[in-house]
Amino acid sequence: MLLGCNKAVAESEEKDDSHYFLAVKAENLGKEKESEELYIKGISLSATSLVSRRCIEKCIELSSDKESYISLLLDKYTDDNALLTACNFYTEQNNFDKVLELTKDISVETSNNELVKLRLLSLIKKNNPAVHTISRTWFLSRPYSKEHQTFFGEYKAAFASEDTDIAAEKAEDNIEVMGFRNEIFRLSYGGAYSYIESGKIREMKFDFTDELMSDMGKACLYGKKDSYKSLPMLQKYLSFSMNEVNEANKKNDSTAQNNSIDDAENDDTEQKGLSPSHKAYYYHFYTGRILERAGRGKIAASEEYKKALDYSFSDYSYDNALWYYLNAILGSSAQNAVIEAEKFADKWHDAEYFDDFLDTLCIRLITNKNWKAIYRAYIKMSEYMSDELASQFAYISARLIDTKRLTFTDIEDVWTVLEIKSEHIYKDLLEVSDTAYRRALKSGIRPYYSVCAAWQLDDDDILFSDIFYQHKKTKEFKRDIEAETLLLGYLKFGLVDEMYSEWLNLRNGVSLEVAAELAEAYQKSGTEKDDRYSKALRIVSYAANKDWSTPSKKATEQLFPRNFLDIIQEEGSKYSVSESLLLGLIKSESYFDPTVSSSAGATGLTQLMDSTANDVARKLKMQPFDLSDAKTNIAFGTYYISELTRRLDNSKILALFAYNGGITHVKNWRKSAKLEYGENLVNDLFLEALPFAETREYGRKVVGAAAVYAYLYYGKSTASVVSDIMK
Repeated sequence: MLLGCNKAVAESEEKDDSHYFLAVKAENLGKEKESEELYIKGISLSATSLVSRRCIEKCIELSSDKESYISLLLDKYTDDNALLTACNFYTEQNNFDKVLELTKDISVETSNNELVKLRLLSLIKKNNPAVHTISRTWFLSRPYSKEHQTFFGEYKAAFASEDTDIAAEKAEDNIEVMGFRNEIFRLSYGGAYSYIESGKIREMKFDFTDELMSDMGKACLYGKKDSYKSLPMLQKYLSFSMNEVNEANKKNDSTAQNNSIDDAENDDTEQKGLSPSHKAYYYHFYTGRILERAGRGKIAASEEYKKALDYSFSDYSYDNALWYYLNAILGSSAQNAVIEAEKFADKWHDAEYFDDFLDTLCIRLITNKNWKAIYRAYIKMSEYMSDELASQFAYISARLIDTKRLTFTDIEDVWTVLEIKSEHIYKDLLEVSDTAYRRALKSGIRPYYSVCAAWQLDDDDILFSDIFYQHKKTKEFKRDIEAETLLLGYLKFGLVDEMYSEWLNLRNGVSLEVAAELAEAYQKSGTEKDDRYSKALRIVSYAANKDWSTPSKKATEQLFPRNFLDIIQEEGSKYSVSESLLLGLIKSESYFDPTVSSSAGATGLTQLMDSTANDVARKLKMQPFDLSDAKTNIAFGTYYISELTRRLDNSKILALFAYNGGITHVKNWRKSAKLEYGENLVNDLFLEALPFAETREYGRKVVGAAAVYAYLYYGKSTASVVSDIMK
């Protein structure tokens, strides 16, 4: 009746989305009847399809006539989420026939896992033997999930029951495979290894899928204390012949499986599996992993990874094998790692996948004082690296020139080895370093190398817009206007909590521009005792990683907010620590979340350990104390960074290193560096030489953030701030 009335009303009223948001407000106030009526009106009167959908979903939740609204939902939407809503309802009603009818066309290999699980449970309830074939396909073809784990328990229980009427010829084999994959999911590798050691899985009448072969490799890699002894087992399961591989390649993998559940129910044939070349990939890849883990040689392992590259079957499988290959080479020789990386750089698919390899390569080359190799990597590979790593190699190369570690002869040698045409060679070192610094200005979403390059160039023509969030490439971003309309609607009606819950589901389509508005509203709702400031920052930071458009002033300020400013001003003034440095430190340490605690035991905004806090409290005569209190935490952190600065010859950058890595470590690192390099390294190169990756990255984060804060709010150039911190 209400649906009919709503149709009539829709003909006389102009469409807008307000009914939904007013309904949410009414529901929050406990006005159930009013909210339901508004949701009903919103179904046909909402101007946005997604808002109309939310009205239907709320009516399903609140109405006594749920089935009518479910039918309406399915009439308008055919995606997995709509089916899942309906199937959850019919499962609760024990209407398994309806679940089977609704899910007859879904794909076992691509549809929502929860939806597949509900279909399989309905097949069990209806004593349908197709459950065996479909569940096997599901367990063999998909990454293992919580839905798989839940169904595994139900499946075992069904076939352990004496009351079941289902024909269970395949159940025993299925339970074996399901149990094996469940052990891997639980990280019980010893338990998983016992499954394959028994030989039962190998005796089954199906070939292995990618998921199963990968799990086999993990079981062999981690299932025995001496993983080398598992190599014969890996050979048994993943053996292949070149004849099989070549024949399969000729047929162009014609054995690919059909994805349709409907077909699977009508086809009682066994799992067909994958081509032999997939077995070859996993065999060589995990042989390499086992050789490395067993300490049987990096070179031998690298040979296996290189063989795996020849059998890669996807962008990810290629990048994964290449990453392990390059790291194995790096374990033996940094120079050889540069040469090998050059050969493959134009072939890797995801540049960021190789960031940690390149960062480790950089520190190894610095440790070895192989300055020419750093410049060589910059010249040969920077166009293929991610923004940040390309800027890192460019900046360090320029600084090595400025500090006279790289000579013009070195530069010429590199260009000769790389066979770069003479007309492109620079005339002098100043031109080489200037070009490298200007390349370093584009460091993407992490500003450290951009602001450092601006500091070294000291060029008045360089604008903040030239260095902040500049990318060497553009990334495709697909904006979801309907999602943004819904999220902004929540803000318009003051429903910030509902907005954040929705954002978690819709965030991939939210632009940086809209994310800044969402973050600003959520930030304003925060207090000194909750995590809303942190969540607001995550909203806009997530968008900045997806949408590479130039940030507006609002977006920039939301990416670098000044939460807890009154406390920061007071404590910074008291202990002579700049506000921009404190803001950069707190942003890097806790993301402005006063409630956060680290796994190591650090607490609050400035992430202080109890031992450090107790020492500071004793000196400040502030006992007892509460580190979850924002004022106390900032006061202690500010005092501590000021003390570290004083004890380290008033060096702010060394104090930051000590804040993260400990003052004793910093003093020892300085001594070691002086012995290693024959002099004290300038502080920005000393950062690159630090043996702790966490401390290196920490220094980059705080310096970059402090420079941006100083520019945005305190009228300082980023160059002047970096200069002050680095001196």
